[in-house]
Amino acid sequence: MYYTVYSIFKITIIPHINNLINMMSQGKQKSKVPRNFKLIEEIGDAQKYSYISFGTEDHDLFTFSGSIVTNTGDVHGVMINCDKDYPITRPTVIFLDTSDPQALNALKNVCDNNGSLKSTVQDKIKWGEGAGQCYCIGDYLMEIRKYIRSSS
Repeated sequence: MYYTVYSIFKITIIPHINNLINMMSQGKQKSKVPRNFKLIEEIGDAQKYSYISFGTEDHDLFTFSGSIVTNTGDVHGVMINCDKDYPITRPTVIFLDTSDPQALNALKNVCDNNGSLKSTVQDKIKWGEGAGQCYCIGDYLMEIRKYIRSSS
């Protein structure tokens, strides 16, 4: 029986494993980290950032709350939504303190009156895995912070 099981394994499974190894070594197939694993890693890495913070709001890892601290010491609360296609698609960032006229004035070049990040700012912040591009929540918030700082 041992020989039969080993023969079946050797005939059916090993060739598939070898094909996968060959494809990956030739760059034909890129391994993909599951969405939730990436987000859990990002939450763990959140403490390395200065001037921003974020954490999960739900157990499904779709909604996060965070804050961005400017050079002047103003703290702006944000809600971050990562859809099911994250990290392929960028997160949606909504500023929460838009009911305060003073805060809204400080954010006028960064967000709309409803708190949504302006498309002009989104277009300037490159999203993806390439060099010079953001590919995680922390880096994205740090880039947004630069635009808040430059607009004040």
